[in-house]
Amino acid sequence: MALRLLGLLFPLFLLSGCNATKKNVSKFDPLENAIPLSEFKEERNPSRKINKTFPHDIRLITMNEQVALSNDVFKEVNEPLVISFWLTTCGPCKMELREMTANYPAWKEETDFRFVAISTDFPKNKHRIKEIVEKEGYNFEVYWDVFKEYMWVMPGGLNGLPQIFIIGKDGEIKWHKRKFRPGDTEKLYAAVKEAAKEF
Repeated sequence: MALRLLGLLFPLFLLSGCNATKKNVSKFDPLENAIPLSEFKEERNPSRKINKTFPHDIRLITMNEQVALSNDVFKEVNEPLVISFWLTTCGPCKMELREMTANYPAWKEETDFRFVAISTDFPKNKHRIKEIVEKEGYNFEVYWDVFKEYMWVMPGGLNGLPQIFIIGKDGEIKWHKRKFRPGDTEKLYAAVKEAAKEF
């Protein structure tokens, strides 16, 4: 009887041990190597050789005034990565991000994916990025492509915004959409669920 009871409890012990181990695994921090903007001295350099392969090496500014390289921010792709490129002066961009703000928490509960918005605004509109993020209550990561470098590595040079890309675990673009019409985020989520099957 004692041996039988031990046989029943041992799998439970193993499972609880696995769960405890899983909880102790450190979570990926996309800003682990970020530096304060005040320490960032580089300026726009048109001749800079940008890494054309995802995750590239593009300088990104966070809403907390830090500078991070895209190859740090996106070095781990453990779920579909959705990147939305937008401008503060683009009405359809803001409509799309508003829909994502409303749907992202529920969709993320149902399907593991990471949504990131990258502004390609000129420096004169820098202050508006954070204003809009706070006013709209964006509940996803937001960065600013300070030197507009993504135009050199994304298909079509990001001509016409908004544009959304789904990146798969191999770093390849699995889905791409340009412009926005109400309801397009539902199509995006369907594509996200499809992309999630490979993870």
